[in-house]
Amino acid sequence: MKQKNNGFGEFQVQKALKDREHWQKMKKRGHLPYLAMCIGVVLGTFAFIDLIDFLCLRLGWLHSSPSTSWVDQLLIAVAIGASIGQTNWSNMKRRFGKLPPDKELSTN
Repeated sequence: MKQKNNGFGEFQVQKALKDREHWQKMKKRGHLPYLAMCIGVVLGTFAFIDLIDFLCLRLGWLHSSPSTSWVDQLLIAVAIGASIGQTNWSNMKRRFGKLPPDKELSTN
């Protein structure tokens, strides 16, 4: 009996092609710049949260200041950004690093 194609397999192939393109861009830029970008994103997120926290404190919506110092937050943000970047780099390298570029993608 022939199975009905619901488009999910096609979606997986398209996603895999996009992921491969993303991996090629990541390799072209390099490992350290990618980690720096991930760290920068997390640092920006922490800065935005600190700004919101400061504004809420000044407006009287909060009655106590944050319990962590900016140095602690900086170290936490760098650690989180580096671990996210390294994890993503390793996963992409594992998936696409050893495949020849002309090999067909599987839908697994």
